[in-house]
Amino acid sequence: MKQFEVGKTYKTRLAGDHNLEVTAEILGRTPSTVIALIDGETKGRFKISLDRFSTEEMIRPFGRYSMAPIISA
Repeated sequence: MKQFEVGKTYKTRLAGDHNLEVTAEILGRTPSTVIALIDGETKGRFKISLDRFSTEEMIRPFGRYSMAPIISA
């Protein structure tokens, strides 16, 4: 299973504008949450979800809505 690793930076692009990129630098983790720095500005704790089609962890840094970016490990 792919897991988030402390010290690594993960990226994704927005569905509405593919030129915009969201980055998450993982600062710490527990078995069910990660502490991440989003776009180098906002620090937060995010619940880890598992993708039902593959076995990789993912977080939703801006909440859960139809076009929300999802960052996968």
